[in-house]
Amino acid sequence: MDHPSAPVHSPPRLRMGKRGHESSGLSPGAPLPTGAENRLQEFLQRWGPTGVEPLAASQRTALLEIAAAALGASRLGLMVLGPDGAFHGEATAKVGAAPARHFRRTAVSLSELMSAREDRTQSPPPNGRYFTPSDPLSTSKLRLTTNSDPAVARRLLWIGSGPQSPPAVLVVEMSREAVTPDSESERMLTTIVADRLVRVIKPTGSGDRGGARSKISGTSSERRLIRGLLEAGASMHQALSLDEVLQRIAVILGDAGGFEAVAIYILDAETQLLHPAAIVGVDPADVDRMQSTPVALADYRPMMLPSMRVGRSYLFDHRKHRMPTNTILDTALTVPELPADWHHGQWHPLDSLTIPLELSRGQLLGLISLDRPRDRHYPTPGTVGALELFADQCAAAISRAKLYRYMEELALTDSLTGLHNRHALEQTLAQDLARLERVWGPYSVLFCDLDDFKRVNDTFGHAVGDQILQQVAAILRQRLRRGDFAARCGGDEFVILLPDANTQQAGLVAEDIRQRVANTTAPCQITVSIGVASPARGGLDPRKVLDTADAAMYIAKRSGRDRVEWAKPEMEGTKKLAPTA
Repeated sequence: MDHPSAPVHSPPRLRMGKRGHESSGLSPGAPLPTGAENRLQEFLQRWGPTGVEPLAASQRTALLEIAAAALGASRLGLMVLGPDGAFHGEATAKVGAAPARHFRRTAVSLSELMSAREDRTQSPPPNGRYFTPSDPLSTSKLRLTTNSDPAVARRLLWIGSGPQSPPAVLVVEMSREAVTPDSESERMLTTIVADRLVRVIKPTGSGDRGGARSKISGTSSERRLIRGLLEAGASMHQALSLDEVLQRIAVILGDAGGFEAVAIYILDAETQLLHPAAIVGVDPADVDRMQSTPVALADYRPMMLPSMRVGRSYLFDHRKHRMPTNTILDTALTVPELPADWHHGQWHPLDSLTIPLELSRGQLLGLISLDRPRDRHYPTPGTVGALELFADQCAAAISRAKLYRYMEELALTDSLTGLHNRHALEQTLAQDLARLERVWGPYSVLFCDLDDFKRVNDTFGHAVGDQILQQVAAILRQRLRRGDFAARCGGDEFVILLPDANTQQAGLVAEDIRQRVANTTAPCQITVSIGVASPARGGLDPRKVLDTADAAMYIAKRSGRDRVEWAKPEMEGTKKLAPTA
């Protein structure tokens, strides 16, 4: 079914080298084990459509009970960020009347939540983290029972913020013998449950019940920062493009976070290079220089020493630390001039705050570098805690954008060869020909078909046939230019798009590909027949262009195979009349 209003995403051009996928914490299409699958199905059936309107207390309790069953929790509590900057108890499930009343009167500051110890026994889902609260915190505020039971495992799970919902925390209690297994399917299940909850849960102002506002730690400016960051951050969860997500994060940190200069680095897990992906408040010439000079993570480590730790972040204070010299940081980082009205005790141009973007267990996505706070003050621990909470949500949004990009790429990729598939071919060819209608230029299409490939499968087996298809795909990658496009159309057919190549140039490419395939002997020798076609003015219909190249390839087959044939004007739009071998 077509969706005309859906955005059209251009598939990337030929990938040079082996295709890799970025880790997102989820594998699209991965089957859920029976236990998680059953609980997920039951959860979705019981949940039903709820919309996004605020829910009554009875509805909250019912939904939390459904969520508790899906998570395998013996008790569940929900805390939502209130207007005073504290997280207030909102609702409980499977909790007695007295503990439930106590929980709904509970207010916990951000700094208290951030002091909770991260639980290293489980990998958290992409949208949150599991924590084991410190003893004083869990004993005094977050316990969902009246007694301290050593057999109970307690977890705190951030469930982030949606476009119309405040950040929230789930307090999960379960038997230590029944702790949710550390598995991908369980994390996926938790993600779905948390996403459903955050869409329908709205604060009820529980922090004001009883006529007394909670006294939380932190200054009013820190509370305003928390609210500003998290309210503004709702927009980044709506973005699906990774570039858009990163740019929104940078702008939010500049506007709501109060920093004039922001740089977001994304880590390439394979090369361990930090690539500047979004930059705000930096001179354009410096932006160009930064983007052309990725920084090795090892080279950035001098700005992230243990002595610089503030929470999970690193504050480089020029009064305590020396700027590294004779490293790539000398060229990658710009030190602005000292303001004329600067005085001691204010933020210095050498200073910087670095916040890691992490998914879980130190899985580093990148870094956020903040500079030049507008008030010129060094950030307090509470301010850093607020920024780290926002960074956790940023990491979740980045992970989600990467997953979306991976899913989008997966839909346009042939799983066996790593080349594009027929859907990507049709999409790209239509876009290229539409561009030719506006600006005419040379353009060619190669239609390739392996010779006697059925005989190869029948003689050597499909495993050998698959290996040959992968070898042919590798030959195409090696031969084609960066702007060229190669796709497997199914079976043993390949199509190559050559922008800016006339018929003669395309013929040279085709002949070179034919020779390379013929010279490939392992595991058995194979040849290819190739048809070359170049669209004429007025003949820019994608289907006709492909049919013309296909017809030329069929002439090569009938002329003895292992040949290159050029389409003739009378063949335009002609489709082959008989099967090829």
